[in-house]
Amino acid sequence: MKNKISFITEHSVIKSDNDFFEHISKIKFNDKSFPNSDAIEFVNQFSKSILLDKNARAFPELIVLANFFKRKNLFRNIQSELDKNKEFIQVPLGKIFHIAPSNVDTIFLYSSLIALLCGNICFIRISSNQTTQLDFVIEKLKSTLASYKSMKDKIFVFTYNHDYEITKKISEAVQSRVVWGGDETIKEIRSIPLNPLAREIVFPNRFSFSIIKSKAVYENESNLNSIIKGFYNDTSYFNQQACSSPKLIIWFGSHDDNLKARNIFWNHYNDYVMANNINDDAGMVMDRFVASSFYAANNLASKSNDVDYPTKLNITDLSSKLIREAHPGNGLFLELEKNNIKDVADEIREIDQTMSYIGFTKKEIVNFAMHLTNRGIDRIVPIGHSLDFNAIWDGYDLVEQFSRKVTID
Repeated sequence: MKNKISFITEHSVIKSDNDFFEHISKIKFNDKSFPNSDAIEFVNQFSKSILLDKNARAFPELIVLANFFKRKNLFRNIQSELDKNKEFIQVPLGKIFHIAPSNVDTIFLYSSLIALLCGNICFIRISSNQTTQLDFVIEKLKSTLASYKSMKDKIFVFTYNHDYEITKKISEAVQSRVVWGGDETIKEIRSIPLNPLAREIVFPNRFSFSIIKSKAVYENESNLNSIIKGFYNDTSYFNQQACSSPKLIIWFGSHDDNLKARNIFWNHYNDYVMANNINDDAGMVMDRFVASSFYAANNLASKSNDVDYPTKLNITDLSSKLIREAHPGNGLFLELEKNNIKDVADEIREIDQTMSYIGFTKKEIVNFAMHLTNRGIDRIVPIGHSLDFNAIWDGYDLVEQFSRKVTID
């Protein structure tokens, strides 16, 4: 049988696909410590290796990831609960199969590293579409593994072309499957049988937006630079492809307030873009042109003759599914005006994930959340923090998902 799996990490016991499948089925799971001390040390060193490498500055997303794992104690509250509660013990779930997306090529590390910290064994399929950023982080992962032999049998990174049988064999041998990808990818993978006792977590297509109280822009211009920088970071990393990157701005206020704020905001934003090296290749320009033409042809937005970065389109409402489904990212910004928080809540759909905001008090944000009538919106964060990862993502508490509680009576 011809080998179809290419291993990124090195494993001396695996010489063929059959070796791998046999290894998965026989691998021993002896360490039940939670959280796992070896993994904590490994992840900390991995994060440090990124932060200490000056070449990592070219990959700000990796700096964010490294800081997340270096500074955050994901288990502080859980450990406190375990110390007090003798009615259960928390243990690793087991073997976890992570399927990484191709468009946000390092997001798989968040779920994988959290699963490792919980003491699990991780099998990670990454895209064969290698990027400079992915190559960089894989090298850091491999070099750190070389110093932690105890972790070499806990993390397997590999790639293979879409193959039903391979995915099926791995899925049947694990206790959880984690799928990052578009809706079609998730539908396809969900059709593949999974171990009946296994859990499945999916991260499908999502849509995110920002809401800006217009008076906060022009009444406090001293804060405008930090707002612009935050918005730029939210939208430029991953070329606006991340599920949490805002693709729509809701301007909140009277029409005159909104007009004034928009002019100030976009003028400052354009200046910031000019001063920084924004990625805007021919493919991104074409994506904006095609999407703009599509929106106009379907009477969803006014036609724009300008496809420079950023391209802005005025829409009248968000009721059509096409508005969210057709958005390509890549520097296209939809704009909408509202003057009532309930009207904003009425526009939210189940696909909506992150709402970033400026100018609203916590009380106003809570009031907004109380007006939601569906599952839409899993995260509400200040502008500049849209891409910040949290151990609770898309409504899943990942530490809880990657562990189990054994009750003791």
